Amino acid sequence: MKVLLVEDDRAVAEFIVSELQEAGHV
Repeated sequence: MKVLLVEDDRAVAEFIVSELQEAGHV
């Protein structure tokens, strides 16, 4: 379970980073 949570956290982190980058470009 912890491994899956870590993978989910990474996916969420990457998603947030991509959103912040897009917001920064705008």
